[in-house]
This record gives sequence, structure tokens and C-alpha cells, in this order.
Amino acid sequence: MKIQNNLFDQIEDAQIQNESNLYLAFNHENITQLIKPASQGMLHGFPPNELINVRYIVSEYINGGELFDYIAYTGKFSEQVARYFFNQFMNGLSYLHTACYVHRDIKVENLMLDSNCILKFIDFGFTARSQGDNNDGLFSDFKGTESYLAPEVRPGQQYDGIKVDIFAAGIVLFIMLLGHPPFYKANAQDPFYRYFRKNRPEDFWSVIQHNYSYNQGFVSDEFKQLFNKMVDFKPANRPNIQMIMQSSWLKGPIPKDDEIKDEFKIRLKKLEEKRIKEEEEQKQKNHPIIHDAGNNLGIGDIQIQELDNKIMKKFKKIPGKFTYKGLKMDPKLILSNIINYVTQ
Repeated sequence: MKIQNNLFDQIEDAQIQNESNLYLAFNHENITQLIKPASQGMLHGFPPNELINVRYIVSEYINGGELFDYIAYTGKFSEQVARYFFNQFMNGLSYLHTACYVHRDIKVENLMLDSNCILKFIDFGFTARSQGDNNDGLFSDFKGTESYLAPEVRPGQQYDGIKVDIFAAGIVLFIMLLGHPPFYKANAQDPFYRYFRKNRPEDFWSVIQHNYSYNQGFVSDEFKQLFNKMVDFKPANRPNIQMIMQSSWLKGPIPKDDEIKDEFKIRLKKLEEKRIKEEEEQKQKNHPIIHDAGNNLGIGDIQIQELDNKIMKKFKKIPGKFTYKGLKMDPKLILSNIINYVTQ
């Protein structure tokens, strides 16, 4: 579900309506399906008795989780496993581009896995028709996530949305295999990407190997060749989807479906165990007054944590006036006083 809680923001309103319309237009196994188009409703705010107007869309529930979490919590993928999912990724991206759309915010966080290990694209807030601003295939608005942006995406400069998607796809593939981004930003100052700007990709790989203490042959030459092309400094040199699909790396061996499901059952168990551990550790960090008050009022852990973070950002400790002679005050009174105190 995506929620917009500021109905007076015309830009956000248009964006969520546009995303809803796009979901209705898409029908592909690797693209999240829409359950309910853009609608208006009421949502419990904070404090809990406050209601706020929102606009929202509801997409299908994908119970496998974010691809990002699998990599971050359970480790990088082997080349065969990465190839398995990147084939699905390219099928989804091919569908978008063939339908004359560009995503413009491709990143690992916008990819999900369902219970059958089917990869799904999500978040089409920046998606647009590929013909561009003036039907010439070029865009000039600054959209996307900075660490995934191609070097030509800069304020006031035009860019080809399809080539930008290919660039971001290369970064996604790199993260699948190595568990970290290839560079910080694709600019001249970046200590890694600068070698692509100088057309010296072999130096990029040497620096990566040295900085991360990788052994010789940590990735295949076929992968290096494909990645080098996808993140080339010159957009015209980047391959199209058909060329990527025909690359020697992507045509390599992949695991069977059952093998993937077995591996990701184990990964999902590890993922859930680590999440539970983090949640428990976070609860212990919450101030007991806030935590107890929130629980007594039926406020969710996420809202409790948001309030706790807001208070602790402003104060080193909870002021004494929220207790009286060591006795806890009524939870409603505590939260009321805290909210008033923080927003003064």
C-alpha cells in the first residue's frame, strides 16, 4: 500500500494518481498487480484518536519480502542465482520498455520476491512514457535515487530514460553478486566511477578487488564485460535489452526452480530470525515510559519508535515532569504531555 497524507500537495496527488493509472495498464508476471486504484479515505493518525485524510493505492501482497533484505541479511548471491533473478528482472523491464514506459527509479529496494521466488517490480511513482517530454525520447526532470542515477541525469540536462534504466539495472546486478554498490555516485569525484569516466574499467575492478579484499577471479570475466557496458559513461554505448539477454553471461547456467525455492526457504528463515532480533533490540532501546504508554493505548511498535526517536533526538533523556514522585502517570496524560513538550 502507498499512502499520501497531504491532499493539498498537487504534485504528490498527481504522482499517486499517475501510478494508479500505470498499475491498471500493466499486466505481467514480474510487475506488481493493483488491487485498489487511487482512493481517498481516513487513517488513524498520532495521537490515535486523530483522523487524517489520505489518498492511497493498494497493490497485491507480496509475502516473500524485498530483494534488498535478502542480500543485506542473508548475503550476496552466487552468479547462477543472480542470473536466475536477473533473467526475470530483464523480462519485466523488457515488458515496460516494449509498452513504451521507463521506470526511472530502478533499485534493489523496488524489487520484491513472492512465495514462489517470482521477482516483482514495485513503485512506479517516477514512471513515464518513454517518448519523453517532447516526443523525442528525452527527459529533463530530475527523477530517481541518487546512488543509482546515470551520470547524464543532472538538473537542466536531457537524458534518455531507457538508457538510464539500463544503467540502474547494472547497479542492481552488481549488488546481487557482490552485496554492495559498485560506487557512491556516478560522477567525476567518485573514487570508483571515475575510472568509467576515463574509460578505464580494468582499473575499476582492480580498485574494487583491493578495497574489498577479494580474491582473484571473484567474479567472472563475462560478468565484468556485461557490467562495464551497462554502466558505460556514454549512454550510446550501453546495450539494449535484447543485447543484454543475448550476452554470454546471461546465457550461462541457472538453478532449477526447486533449487531456488529450497535455498530461499533457508534465506527467509535467516531473514525472519534477524528481523525479530533487531525488533527486540530496538524495543529495549525505547524509553520504558513511552513503550508502556504506547502499548496500553494500542499504538503499534512503529509509531512508538517514531515518537521515541523524535523525543530522543531533541532530549538526552525523558524530562522528569512525566513522572510524579516516581509513580507513572496515566498513559494518555503521558503521551499528551510528551507530544505537547516535543512540539513546543
